[in-house]
Amino acid sequence: MNKQLKVSRGKDLLSIQLAGHSYVRITDEAGNETFRSDSDARHVNAIVSPGRYVVETDGKLNKLTQSAREPRHREARPVQAMKPPKPGK
Repeated sequence: MNKQLKVSRGKDLLSIQLAGHSYVRITDEAGNETFRSDSDARHVNAIVSPGRYVVETDGKLNKLTQSAREPRHREARPVQAMKPPKPGK
């Protein structure tokens, strides 16, 4: 099953609900694969840039939702492997 979609400006998180699948992938307008999950999980989240995409799976696409990531998840933070993460950060 394939679904074409346009990701709007200000949206960067695509939530996909699926059923009966072994993979889901997202390709851009040029046909380049930008995301792939080879899991049978029913819910998958992908970070995308604004633009046109095709979501493809061998199962059923139940729902596609666009949203914006929370600001605290947008910026990369340095990882300090010797310190555990602080709750809520």
